Amino acid sequence: MRLEAYTGIPRTCLARALPALGAHHHRTLPQDRPAICFLRAHPRPACRQCELAASGPSGPSVLILPGWTRMTCRRHRRWLGLAGETSQHNLSPARDILDADRRLVGLLARSGRSTWTWGEFITAWNITQDWTGREPQRMPALSRRWRARTAALGITQTGKQPPRVVTFPEAVTLAALLTDLDWRRDVALGWDETPFYKHAAKAIGEPSYSRWTLLNDPFRWWIRYHRARFEQVRLKLWHTPPPQAQDFR
Repeated sequence: MRLEAYTGIPRTCLARALPALGAHHHRTLPQDRPAICFLRAHPRPACRQCELAASGPSGPSVLILPGWTRMTCRRHRRWLGLAGETSQHNLSPARDILDADRRLVGLLARSGRSTWTWGEFITAWNITQDWTGREPQRMPALSRRWRARTAALGITQTGKQPPRVVTFPEAVTLAALLTDLDWRRDVALGWDETPFYKHAAKAIGEPSYSRWTLLNDPFRWWIRYHRARFEQVRLKLWHTPPPQAQDFR
């Protein structure tokens, strides 16, 4: 509102030109006196084909702000990724990555708390990246899918883990689970974690979930951390006897 009054530019135009305003950092400013909030952004390179169309081969570089903007250029089917990524893979042979980008945008739009949802998505992405470094026999279906996707994108894997683009679709699917309030409540307060394991395995297309329960699995770590936050509430509910059912016959 302050920037709108200062510049005379409508808020809708400012939101399109400055998408970082959607992070709501300006809400921390005091309301009783003039104030300025400085933000440091690390922009990402834009799609090269879009850049050529916008500024030509000799024009200035085109950058986009990081954060929960689109991970792909849908017009040219190119991967953009997070800040610091420079490989813009051709996604034509991996349409599931384009579909996952649409699902992520929708997930962020529906959540109402985009900052929190984005953080849970990064957590889910880190979990899937950790899975790639595990033994293939722990998650055979995912391992086969990731190898096929790596080959389709023409990526030569040099390290133990593939680039993040390879696990992006599964990360979006897992993020939808980690931000599902009903499942979060069940995991935090329920007796048995098995239904959540089964549901997650079915969602990402991995028939077996038993090896996820190993002590060093990152998905199990997330579940244990989430349950630890509500331990006192859970114990209170468990120690309280359920109310007597009334007979209305």
